[in-house]
Amino acid sequence: MAETEFVKRAVRESRLILTRDTLLGERWTVPSCLSLESDSTFDQLRQVIYRLNLRISDDKIFTICLKCNEPLEEAVREKVEGRVPPYVYRTKDRIFKCPRCGHLYWRGTHHDLVMGIISKVLELKGDREDHIS
Repeated sequence: MAETEFVKRAVRESRLILTRDTLLGERWTVPSCLSLESDSTFDQLRQVIYRLNLRISDDKIFTICLKCNEPLEEAVREKVEGRVPPYVYRTKDRIFKCPRCGHLYWRGTHHDLVMGIISKVLELKGDREDHIS
């Protein structure tokens, strides 16, 4: 996607632009643009959390479809049998579905991994309690 279309779409959809391009904000009048200062993914994550004053809560993380950005809904268990691996069906109490694309999600090892990374990123600054609830 060309930069022009990218910026127009972000403005039209009221999205925040995260960029390493320090000149993007100078080339365009963009209401919401955050220029990431570091090459380190951990430092970038920390910057986003602090600059946007985000609070990470376990009940809010992983609640949006990764494919179409739609809020997830809890799926009816009986309707997902055969659409998820048998082990997942047997061991997970809650399975979530995207109402738009139908993609299914559940809390697996990735949830604990991501929460661990976020915790570690915030502990480096000593503000874990201020941002994770």
